Amino acid sequence: MTRKLIPLFILAALSLPAIWDIITPGYFPVHDDTQVVRVYEMHKAISSGQFPVRWVSDLGYGYGYPIFNFYNPLPYYFGAAFMFLGFDALNAAKIMFVFPIFLSGLTMYLLSRIILPRWWALLAAILYIYAPYHAVQIYVRGAVAEYWAYALLPLIFWAIWNKKIILGGLFFAALIISHNLTAFMSIYFIGILMIIQLIRIKNKSLFLAFCFLFLAFGLGLSAFFWLPAIVESGKTQVSQMVFDQFDPPSKHLVTFNN
Repeated sequence: MTRKLIPLFILAALSLPAIWDIITPGYFPVHDDTQVVRVYEMHKAISSGQFPVRWVSDLGYGYGYPIFNFYNPLPYYFGAAFMFLGFDALNAAKIMFVFPIFLSGLTMYLLSRIILPRWWALLAAILYIYAPYHAVQIYVRGAVAEYWAYALLPLIFWAIWNKKIILGGLFFAALIISHNLTAFMSIYFIGILMIIQLIRIKNKSLFLAFCFLFLAFGLGLSAFFWLPAIVESGKTQVSQMVFDQFDPPSKHLVTFNN
């Protein structure tokens, strides 16, 4: 048992440089620098008896704002939990940033162990933690919700490979309420893995039932978030954001003329 845990201890030790600038004293500057405020507002809303949290009272220029009706709440529930344990908003936000960094290594190690020996799986986990895009998410953009989603993705693939209905549904729901856009983009890859498994497995009808229950369980658990967001999207300016700011997509890509 101890020998099996050695790679995990090594993984934790090698993860420390990835979090060092976060755990040092003071705030760490990122593009999305409202993370501490969101953790504080989540804690305040829960303290007032609101659950699930949709409306925060201090944003929107002091008029209030339904941020968690549309913006992914799971990381902020996690951060707010530490405020209930006595941490201030800054340190709770730091824990919210640090946790998915460690988690991403562990989940990638777990997934990689399906097909790789122990030490190769450790290498895959380390490379996943230090992937350049992950550094951009944490230290440049401050996209903590998106990084949470990337930490959860390996768990979903692991659950599908091992046909774990309950765990798979829980992980899929966690992905949706961590970052709904990543969940939307990932559904294609989830479908590809399900097709691969369907080809491999002899009892195809049983696996199809697993796929249905997996998706239904995940969507059902997270319906408190995605269902109101869809129903009330007509009251927002989503179409203006999508078509005015991102159409055509090519204007957001680097070209030789730039």
